Amino acid sequence: MFYRLQNTKLEKLKLSVTVVLFPVAAVPGLLAAPEVCNVLSTRCTVSYQLPADEGDAPVTGYYVQRRDVQSLGKDNGEWHTVNDKPVRDILLVADHLKPQSRYQFRAAAVNKFGVGEFGPASPFVTTDNSVCS
Repeated sequence: MFYRLQNTKLEKLKLSVTVVLFPVAAVPGLLAAPEVCNVLSTRCTVSYQLPADEGDAPVTGYYVQRRDVQSLGKDNGEWHTVNDKPVRDILLVADHLKPQSRYQFRAAAVNKFGVGEFGPASPFVTTDNSVCS
C-alpha cells in the first residue's frame, strides 16, 4: 500500500513524502492455562495445548514460567522462565522447585515472528502432592 502525505510546508519546499506500510506479522495467540501433574518434592510436569491461533507461522516451541506463593508478597509475584530455549513438546518437566512450596505455571507459544503473550496461570500446586487430573 502506498499513501501520499500532503503537508503545506513540504509543498512550499517542493518535497514529497511517500509512506510504505508493510503488514505486521503475527505471533501466536494465548494458550489456555496449563495443567500440572506428577508433582514431587522438587519437580513437576507442566502440559499445555496448542494455541487456537498460531499467528502467521507455525508454532515452533513454547516457554513456561513459574512463580511461587511466597513471591506474591515480596516481589509482586514475579514470573521466572523455566526453560532457556523454547521446547518443541507440549509438556515440560519443571525442576529445581523447593519442597513444600506452592507454585503457579503459565505458558506462551513461539513462532518465527516471536513469542506470544503468556496465557492465564494454572491453579497453585504444592510440591510433594500429586494433582494429576
